Amino acid sequence: MLRPQIIRFTVRVIDHSVQIYRNPRRADWESFRTSLSGGLRGMTDKINNFIDLEIATDQFQKSITFAYNENYPLTMRRNNRNTSWWNQGLAMKRRNVRKLFNEAKKSGDWTDYKKTITDYNKALRQVKRESWRRHCEEIEMVPECARLHRILSKDEQCYLLNSP
Repeated sequence: MLRPQIIRFTVRVIDHSVQIYRNPRRADWESFRTSLSGGLRGMTDKINNFIDLEIATDQFQKSITFAYNENYPLTMRRNNRNTSWWNQGLAMKRRNVRKLFNEAKKSGDWTDYKKTITDYNKALRQVKRESWRRHCEEIEMVPECARLHRILSKDEQCYLLNSP
């Protein structure tokens, strides 16, 4: 009789909130030229047959790729839409606000829109406040607290409120 076999696998979750890309505007062009010329130094200038052409093309491509990777820094872009405090209730309220705004533009009656936008803004502030409170309560280690202090000390408004 066959024993059942266990299959174990791991599912990796792809975080779509972070994009990694290279920004050509932040390139170090002088260093790029130096890297590229260094990579092209040993390249043969005489191509006699198809094999020589393939070797030269491969070396040229590798030199450009190496210079590109060395001198174009990787940049991470975060998608701010994936915030920890955003929830489905806020999404529904926002959708309702937008709907009432479009209706108010057509009809000219802004009373329902004004009431709904006020409720939405109150709910938004409340959720952000709760998220911040939860974040501050979770800080247990000194480096996290120091980082928080450093962030708040850079904000002039917080500094003015806390100064004697």
